[in-house]
Amino acid sequence: MATAISFNTAKSMVISTLQASQTPWATTVDGSNEQFSSNDEVANAILTADGIVCTTIANAMQSPYQTTFALTTTAQNAPAQSLPARNGTILKVLVASGFDNTFASTDVSVPNNYVTIASHGFITGQKVQLTTSGTLPTGLSLATDYYIIRVSSSIFKFATNPFNAFAGTAVTMSGAGSGTNTVTSQYIEGTFGKSKDEVVEAWQNVGVFTTLGRSGACGYVFIEGDIVYCSSPTFKVVYTDYTLTASPQAPEPFLDAVVSGAIAILAKDGSDAELAMVNEKQFQMYLQAIAGGATVLPAIQVYK
Repeated sequence: MATAISFNTAKSMVISTLQASQTPWATTVDGSNEQFSSNDEVANAILTADGIVCTTIANAMQSPYQTTFALTTTAQNAPAQSLPARNGTILKVLVASGFDNTFASTDVSVPNNYVTIASHGFITGQKVQLTTSGTLPTGLSLATDYYIIRVSSSIFKFATNPFNAFAGTAVTMSGAGSGTNTVTSQYIEGTFGKSKDEVVEAWQNVGVFTTLGRSGACGYVFIEGDIVYCSSPTFKVVYTDYTLTASPQAPEPFLDAVVSGAIAILAKDGSDAELAMVNEKQFQMYLQAIAGGATVLPAIQVYK
């Protein structure tokens, strides 16, 4: 995450430009300039400009700082839910790669490197992780991604990556472990379907797809209006949002943008039309550059 601009640095630049203090680079006004005699007004103008900059970043797909404002919802139940309220944009929809299940050490066939569970519901390529009440089968680890190899409706194996899963190259298990082991599906980026009807149909028939060992049914998403449709059991929405706080949030390289925006606001309110116009022009130029994915901005022009 990028370092945010310094509130005090922004204040000193704004106050200096507005000549709102007789002390060089002061962070508070001293009342010597009646047009700009409120510290709260200065702070609010900076936060307002900062909010505009941050919202621009949150909506700029090209911006390397966009992920600073990325959030992920909790798991949502299929087939349809409302998108989260936001000041940003939708980045992607993560889908559960399949169903969860449990197995005991007695279900493990060490010589054959497979696990037996009747109607397990797994599909080849499904991304999973393992937890256990005892010890995992030797060869498998906690907090590690594995990929299912579906042998049949009751037999499956584990692979270390998707390529091995589809090639049938399984993890070697030299011991059965102990306790109850839980196989938990992991979230992966969903594939956009052709329509909401296609996605809902896949969700309604996911059991058929799973029985056939096909992975497609557990990965479709579609967004129509403010509703997201998903064929997986659950999904999460990754999106960007900006919420006003008591401190600036814009990245440090965009300090001049926030300052010019704040000066434009204060100068306009203070009836200095020319100063307001010059800084508003600079502010809009900065916003255009930020929306285009800029990582640095030209230095603010000093108004004389």
